[in-house]
Amino acid sequence: MPRYVKFIIPLVLIISFLVFYSLSRIEAVNSERAVVESRATAVQDVTDDASGRMRSALSANIGARALALSASGAEVNRDTAVLVAIEALNVLKRDDPVPHTTEHAVWQTLANSVAITANSTGRAEQPTTGRLLSPDEQWHIAFNENDRTARLWPLTAGQSGDSDNYLTLDQQAQEITAVAFSPNSQWAAIASQDNTAVLYDLTRVNPDKGAIRLTGHTNDINDLAFSPDGNWLATGSNDWTLRLYPMRRSNFADKVIVLKKEPATSYSLAYDGHSDCITAVAFSPDSHWLASASLDGTIRLWSLPDDPRHLPVVLDAPEGEVTHLAFSPQGRWLTAINASNQSFIWNLDPRELKQYACAQTGRNLTPSEWALHLPELRYSETCELP
Repeated sequence: MPRYVKFIIPLVLIISFLVFYSLSRIEAVNSERAVVESRATAVQDVTDDASGRMRSALSANIGARALALSASGAEVNRDTAVLVAIEALNVLKRDDPVPHTTEHAVWQTLANSVAITANSTGRAEQPTTGRLLSPDEQWHIAFNENDRTARLWPLTAGQSGDSDNYLTLDQQAQEITAVAFSPNSQWAAIASQDNTAVLYDLTRVNPDKGAIRLTGHTNDINDLAFSPDGNWLATGSNDWTLRLYPMRRSNFADKVIVLKKEPATSYSLAYDGHSDCITAVAFSPDSHWLASASLDGTIRLWSLPDDPRHLPVVLDAPEGEVTHLAFSPQGRWLTAINASNQSFIWNLDPRELKQYACAQTGRNLTPSEWALHLPELRYSETCELP
């Protein structure tokens, strides 16, 4: 063996060890760097989340100020309320969710300004019969106003709504006016002109037995609806009141909330309810808002997580009796249809309503108004005016 070979072999081993050691160190450094970056990202996420909560709280606080200005009734405060409501939006980033109080303030001050009217041909007639499927598609209910009965079909395999395998629910004393299923398909609610609504538990072998009759209205019930989260059942009546039943609570029939017009007393605030028959009700997709239409010419939006009796959003209803209310699936639009088949549509997206504020007010907040209503913010012009 040549003499130099004895030196080459150890040298190769040393070089291999050094390469392996270097690669392992590089991998360790990269791993440590990844851990540091991951921790930094987590800290940033927490910081961003905290900042988002602070922006949301500030926005809601400013929105409440706009609502207070709007509720004062003073004409001089109307434009100020609009501009303060827009500043409640301006403190949010583009991707921040809009707090419900801010949403409330923007709707209260701006929604009526951008209502869209749509007319269709013909006249909408009130049906004498109605049919409805349960959300789980296990039940089909049909009612006929003439014989005042409701029939319930189980849609099991091999069955259809035309079969003879149906249950006749307790005959109503007066004509049936509305039918609704709860979102979980446990309850079927039937309202009639006898001033009551009846709840049938569809999990029972015989839903007709153990039915719960909801009383308290003093005139016909025109409409009823369950909230999408199943927490509420709302009924609207010719007695000018709405009744809200908390369905998740025991003895819910005894814990009803009544929404009606009441003057202020030394013990309570005034409640701005309807002043005529209530003709239609609907819940928003997030179950936060209850919409009600009335012959008093208004549609009211009631905030359910708060005290729903206080300070509803008031919109101008289309002329004539509103027969139907509906929110779009994402809650961006509210539609009202009257007996002449005329539709009114309100854009309820606060950020889209923002663009109409400057056209409505034609001015900015003065420095003194800003200092009074937005003292924690640096003054800036809300509107770019010519």
